[in-house]
Amino acid sequence: SEVLVDGVPAEILSSEKQRCAQVRIPASQHARDAHIEVRAVGWKRHCAIRKRALTRYISVGLGRRGRNIELSAASGAPQGCPPAVATRTSGLLHGVVLSEEPLAPLAWDGASGHCSDPAGSDPAGSCDSPQPPPQPCFFYFELLVKGVARRSTGTARTLALGFARLPGTSSLPEVASEMRESFVVGGDLPRFHLGGQALRRVSGWRPLLEVVEGSVLGALLQVSSDCLRLLVFQDGSLRCEASEPLPDWWSGPPHAVIDVCGTVHRVEVRQGAKPPQLQELLTSIESGSRAEGEISAGW
Repeated sequence: SEVLVDGVPAEILSSEKQRCAQVRIPASQHARDAHIEVRAVGWKRHCAIRKRALTRYISVGLGRRGRNIELSAASGAPQGCPPAVATRTSGLLHGVVLSEEPLAPLAWDGASGHCSDPAGSDPAGSCDSPQPPPQPCFFYFELLVKGVARRSTGTARTLALGFARLPGTSSLPEVASEMRESFVVGGDLPRFHLGGQALRRVSGWRPLLEVVEGSVLGALLQVSSDCLRLLVFQDGSLRCEASEPLPDWWSGPPHAVIDVCGTVHRVEVRQGAKPPQLQELLTSIESGSRAEGEISAGW
């Protein structure tokens, strides 16, 4: 008997009466759906195949953090996984935390309607280049809100999230909106901030009132040759978005940034997350860009 993952034999660790088995999945550097083939004795007549049986993903760990943040591993995470839980242990501010590594770009396969292997869809590595990408790149992360204080605590502050370049200084500002190379949204009343400068207020979403324990928030960033577009989801629904000209300081893949501020005091980064409404959103983006002649037929 044998198990093949994307054509590579997996190590069979144990089996039980040939009805089930434990296997070690071969290592891969690529985030994508895995093709699984199970072959039993006499496999030419007994073979099970599933094209999307597993999904590999690049784990998102947390790294740089404000002085009031404590990092820990997610419950049930395998040994050796980077910390994914951020808890503010005191105060209301200094709760900014960034992903340990820059985020990997999503690659959109319009034919199948799925996210595919970034390396396979972007052989030139345009999303990793310090120069503006010739075609749009997309970055996404998602978090689970695990701790929210009652609003009776008297604070009108709450979380913010978005994307940023890793600051050159060792310390982080007390709130994410003050980061000079970031594009974030949140707070109360919620507002978008780019490069530490306040932009327009958000209409139709107020995290201070709507984000509760168990809420799932997602942030999607589109980086084009001339603009940034930030979209925020709550529990699968698009709640706000903004587009701004691409600033001169923007280069390369961004880090995720979360401000565990005010009413929100504990969050967990979710692993293997994909944007909700992805097909509809990216199809509309693609259609609009093609109409302006800014995007190639491959996207």
